[in-house]
Amino acid sequence: MKKILLFSLIFAINLPVSATVHKIRVSNFQFSPKRVNAVMGDTILWVYKIGFHTTTSTTIPAGAAPCDSPMDVNTTRFSYVVNVPGVYNYTCLPHAAEMQGVIRVFENKPATISSFTITKNENNKPELLWNMANAPSVKYVSVQRSYDGETFEEIKKI
Repeated sequence: MKKILLFSLIFAINLPVSATVHKIRVSNFQFSPKRVNAVMGDTILWVYKIGFHTTTSTTIPAGAAPCDSPMDVNTTRFSYVVNVPGVYNYTCLPHAAEMQGVIRVFENKPATISSFTITKNENNKPELLWNMANAPSVKYVSVQRSYDGETFEEIKKI
């Protein structure tokens, strides 16, 4: 069986920001996606599919407002605007052991990748090559990997 390894590159730069709505499905004892990368001013929209759940802050950055909303047949949508950079952890109170999510909020809009290739170097090891568009002042690049397309872990900050 082949394993697919997904990479996510995140760039912190100084560019004008336009708000985005990030949808998170709430069903089958999971938030999908479990991890969201957002920019200050973006909206997080949880959309109910099935079950009885909550979306409840567990840890948030200093100065951010906590969130706590039921997600059920009576409350099928809940939105939250992220205005403070940092890491927002949340859970479903009745199903906290299996239903957890993370929102990472950045001050500036991430740059875009104009090209991306994976090659082998002289030692037969994979080498990542990319070009960035609209990225005049990149502070760092975060290279992340995932085996399921939903859960990412940072493997290198460049």
